[in-house]
Amino acid sequence: MKWVAIDGSWEFDNKTAIYKGPSKDETNRNFGIAIIDNIFHNGDIKLKIKLNDSIDGSSANLIFGYSTELRQYYYLGLGNWGKSYVLAEFSETKGWSSIDIQGNCNNLKDKEYLIDVNLRGQKVFFLSNSINVITNILPHPLLGNQLGVMAWGKKKITFEFIEIKPTNPKCFVVMQYGEPYDSLYSEVIKPILLKKLDVYRADEIYKPGIILQDIIKGIIESEIIVAEITPPNPNVFYELGYAHALNKTTILLAERNKDLPFDIKGYRCIFYNDTIKGKTEVENELLKHLNNIFDESH
Repeated sequence: MKWVAIDGSWEFDNKTAIYKGPSKDETNRNFGIAIIDNIFHNGDIKLKIKLNDSIDGSSANLIFGYSTELRQYYYLGLGNWGKSYVLAEFSETKGWSSIDIQGNCNNLKDKEYLIDVNLRGQKVFFLSNSINVITNILPHPLLGNQLGVMAWGKKKITFEFIEIKPTNPKCFVVMQYGEPYDSLYSEVIKPILLKKLDVYRADEIYKPGIILQDIIKGIIESEIIVAEITPPNPNVFYELGYAHALNKTTILLAERNKDLPFDIKGYRCIFYNDTIKGKTEVENELLKHLNNIFDESH
C-alpha cells in the first residue's frame, strides 16, 4: 500500500499511517490528510484506529470518494463536532458539512476502535467495534475513487487498514414488463451490462415484501440506472425521477423517433429501431456509454 500526505505530519508503514500533528509550517491548519493508492467505489472496508490519548479535541476519520480534481470527499469517523460518530462531506465551495451525527464524544472511552464501512451505491453502513452506529444515504454518488484518512487536532492517532474488499458496482434497470421489452432486456441489455456490472430488474428479486421498497433499494444501491422509456409508463418515470433526485448516472433507451420529455432531454439516451439490426445498435451504443462512464469515474 502506498501513501501520500496531503496535509499534516505523518509516518507511513505499508497499511499503517501515524498522524503526528499539524505540519510545522502549517500551524494554522490543525488537521492532516493522507490518501492511499487503492481504487474504491463499492464494497467493504475495515480500519483500526488507535488513540494515543482521549478523543477530546481531536477526530479520526476514514475518507472515501476522494477526488483530487474537485478536492471533494466523504468521510466518517470519531469525534467530529464533539460527537461520537459522524458521517459528513467536504467540498471546496461549502467546506465541511454533516450528513449524520450520533452521540457525545465523552462516551468514546476506548483507545482502540475497529471501524467497518459497508458501501452499497449510496447506502452507507458505519459500524464501530461491530455495532452499527450510522446507516444513511449519501446525497450524491461518489465523485472520486480514492481512499484516505483524516485526523484533526494535535494528538497522535494511528490508522491501520485491515481489509479493503471492493465489490462489483450494480446496475438497476427500470422498464415496462412484457414483450417486446422482456426480450430486449434478457437478450440485449442484461448480457451487455454484465460485462462490467451486476445487473438486475425488480422482478428478479425473489423475496417477500413490498416491491416499491425493493425498487427504491435497487436504485439507492446501484451506481448506474438504465431506463427504457418508450411507453409512457408512470412507474418507470417515477423510478427515473427518484434516480435523478439522487444524482445517479442514468442511461435512457427509447425507440427511434421517440420525442423525449423536456426535463430529460439532457440525459444520455440510446435510440434504437425495433429490429434485429436495431438490437445490435443498442448493444454497441450501450457498451460505448458504459466505457465512457467507467473512463470518467474509475
